Amino acid sequence: MQAHNNSVCITTHILNTSEKYDSSQETLDGQILSLSLTDLKTSAICATNETPPESPQKPERWKIVVVASVIVVPMVAFTIVILALVFANQLHDDECPYAELCSRESNHTRNSPYYYVNVPAARLAFVASWSSTIAFSLVSLLMSLFSYTVAWQLVSYSKSAEHVSILPTPYQMSFLVRFLNAEVLAFTDIIQYKMHNLFRREGRKQPKKKPASPILRTTISIFLLGILGSILIQAADTWLHIATNPINLIQTHPVPASTYFPSRGVAPWCLTKPSLGSECSKNWWGCGLGCWENEAGHIYTWGLANMSEVNDGFRQKSVHHKWLDYRDEASGVDFAVVAPANVPENVEWKADSYGVSTTCRPIPFAACDVEVVNETTWSHMPFSCSSSKAGIDINGTAEPLVMQYSFLDFHKDFNDADAFLMGSADPGPGFWKANVTAPKVRDEDANGVFRNPWRWVAAIAVYEENPLAYDIEDPLVWMVNWTGWDMLVLDCETTGTYIHSAPMLSPLLPAYPHPHHYPMTCYDKLILTQTEPPVHDISYTYFTSTIHTLTHTISNGSLAGMISMPAASLFSTMPHYFDTAVDDANRIRTSTSAMVTEFSKSMSHLFAATLSGQLSARPSPYVQKKVSILVSQMPKAALWTLVVSNLLFAGIGVVLAGIAWRVSGEEVQQIQMRLGIPGLTADVFEKRNNGLQVKSERGLFQENDVVEPVVRRVGVRRTDTGGTVFGSSDGEGWREDGSRM
Repeated sequence: MQAHNNSVCITTHILNTSEKYDSSQETLDGQILSLSLTDLKTSAICATNETPPESPQKPERWKIVVVASVIVVPMVAFTIVILALVFANQLHDDECPYAELCSRESNHTRNSPYYYVNVPAARLAFVASWSSTIAFSLVSLLMSLFSYTVAWQLVSYSKSAEHVSILPTPYQMSFLVRFLNAEVLAFTDIIQYKMHNLFRREGRKQPKKKPASPILRTTISIFLLGILGSILIQAADTWLHIATNPINLIQTHPVPASTYFPSRGVAPWCLTKPSLGSECSKNWWGCGLGCWENEAGHIYTWGLANMSEVNDGFRQKSVHHKWLDYRDEASGVDFAVVAPANVPENVEWKADSYGVSTTCRPIPFAACDVEVVNETTWSHMPFSCSSSKAGIDINGTAEPLVMQYSFLDFHKDFNDADAFLMGSADPGPGFWKANVTAPKVRDEDANGVFRNPWRWVAAIAVYEENPLAYDIEDPLVWMVNWTGWDMLVLDCETTGTYIHSAPMLSPLLPAYPHPHHYPMTCYDKLILTQTEPPVHDISYTYFTSTIHTLTHTISNGSLAGMISMPAASLFSTMPHYFDTAVDDANRIRTSTSAMVTEFSKSMSHLFAATLSGQLSARPSPYVQKKVSILVSQMPKAALWTLVVSNLLFAGIGVVLAGIAWRVSGEEVQQIQMRLGIPGLTADVFEKRNNGLQVKSERGLFQENDVVEPVVRRVGVRRTDTGGTVFGSSDGEGWREDGSRM
């Protein structure tokens, strides 16, 4: 029965031995082949009148290419995909649009051992697992490529009697075939066999066996190499799965200048107010007071200009403005800066604005002369202070009120009420000549009308629930115990954006009525302060919810007049708001000096709110927004371990494929296809076809013959000795071995 119309000629080498083969001497780790090769006979099985078949070498080499491609292409492709996914979506540290608004702290510190990828961690883990999913199954393909090398070794060493000892024994051949077919359980059998021989040799004191066939050892090494490569890929993938975590990262994006308006400038309604020639000239009255003339030409001033906005600013309810605190650590100066309200917390900017600061100095009780209070003057306490002892010349009368104050030099032509005759003293002749003086003030002279900074004094109460009210040894407290109340006197100065207060890290106070304002009717002591509040032009940067840098210059007098005129006690427009500063001060229980500092800070806030009513928003070219996004934090070491593992595995495939391509030939290919399960099966049941030259494993079986197919069925039966044998039947009876048919 021929599978081809060509002649088939198979040359086989028959090893003749001079003695019987002793199967009991066959071991794995040192086989002494009981073969004395005395001659090498060659026999040929040729069928006449037929031509040799087409060489199967070419299609078999394409098989090498296909097998190698199945190993290399997925590994390389999966590696490219994971790298492309990481680097195409990697986030970098240089994404801050404006260097002035960024710092390492503001844009999330990124550790160098990690990649930050804008891809969900689950997706990265899924893509990374592709190579580990198929790695172990590809080990069998590596062994398939290596089988060409084994076939070449068998062919080469079988041709020379000198190398017969290199060839495997039949038992070793069983392991060789099992490892070439990537059977992992073969390791358990081989370990069991080695242990059995070890103990048997020790018990019988047998000599050490010779090493196993180098072909088998090399095959085991390649199999182990493939398994270790697969394990390395899976370990790297597991590491990547465990170490890749989702984290929140901040991204910064520029914002169009027309979106938010963080800068502040003088409002249009102030700029358009009448000036030269008007009795309500803004150059004399300022923009902070409402002023108008009646038909008879009389001047009236009443209330605050833009009153609703100023009142909202006092209560932190303005939809346009708020104040931010900043402390210059080098100078110890604190600023209250007018800033935009209702801006999302993730928006940052660099802007120009205005601000106020106030510094107050407590005047010791012993530095002033206080008159004895009698029954007729029990509600008044006259006092007199001199610059030689108190640092300021001031005379006045204090009353048992929450807060009393008097502006000393805020205007060129008049002063506030004497300390502390609020609303009851004559401001002087300059005030009553406003209808003559005001129309003559030119714009260029306005800066000299209002003082910046201006000086003022105040007396504030210390509430009875404040423990400091009972510190009789405090030299700063003005104690007049027989009257039932005492006071602290403060010498203060207010300037532009100059603030005296503790540093503030959080930018906002609560956006609801003053947090420290509680109805208080009881007080025990008063503190007298002297203050100067200057007004400043400011340029500042605001990010991470804090002012980070601030440059300032003292504003002109017109800006200061927007605060000092409406705040003066002479006009009585804001005293009830100033009481909230005393509430804030009384929340400080550590020392009277700390109380004074807190009072100064709160007054700066109130002055800034007064100023904000006469300001309007301006755009800034430096505005950015921070957006928190969920990204994947991936260890660089884990990623590159996976990449290197994938490429090493693919490299093993390339090397084995290259060797297979080099050694593959007609004879090698015939042996290679017989090293698998099909070849061994054909050797048992298809002795005739197994000796033929075929193109593929299909040709080893007669049932695949296209001319004369012969179909037999394989079965088993028990032998008389208790074993079993395979047999085959063609329908006419069973034969024990297909080779004997």
